[in-house]
Amino acid sequence: MLDCFSVSQLGRVRATILLPLGLEVSGTLVALGEDDRLLARLTVEGAAVDVRLEPASDEDAEREAWLTSLRASDPELRKVAVQQLGSWNDTDVVEALAHAAAADRELAVRIAALESLGDRGEDAARVLPTVAACLGDAAPFVRYWATYALGRMGAAAKDTLPALEALTSDREDGPRYGAADAIRRIRAALSTEI
Repeated sequence: MLDCFSVSQLGRVRATILLPLGLEVSGTLVALGEDDRLLARLTVEGAAVDVRLEPASDEDAEREAWLTSLRASDPELRKVAVQQLGSWNDTDVVEALAHAAAADRELAVRIAALESLGDRGEDAARVLPTVAACLGDAAPFVRYWATYALGRMGAAAKDTLPALEALTSDREDGPRYGAADAIRRIRAALSTEI
């Protein structure tokens, strides 16, 4: 684990070597333990004096562990991770869920990610384009759960209405009924906005 001496050394290297050469180093270093538990976060911004070591909270550690689990080889662990991450409301988590919905190689994980995004409602609207792209997926269950997520995003999903309208002619019942429900929900949210 990084100690105060390591942090002050990093600050001196920045101030005496990197900055005089016109080189800037900034960012965040995350220290994980053997069990992928978040131990600490080192943030470097601006001048060397802004080097900070922030001990991680238990909630941060749990969140980081579930985010790490999204990269596990076991699809069941990835599925549980997207379900657990559904309760965290921050940009990293929503982005990770959207990535899992669009790109995970396991159908059950993609479905669980879309369900988690839908359960977040309007908070997931920042990944709306990724979710909307799932409307064209080859798997009918993915198309259905994409309609579920979009419908719960409410008025923010108004630009997906044409794609949802097209999906009401889908050959599969789930996506067809899901699209009709999503359209109803989005229109209801739009009518209350006025």
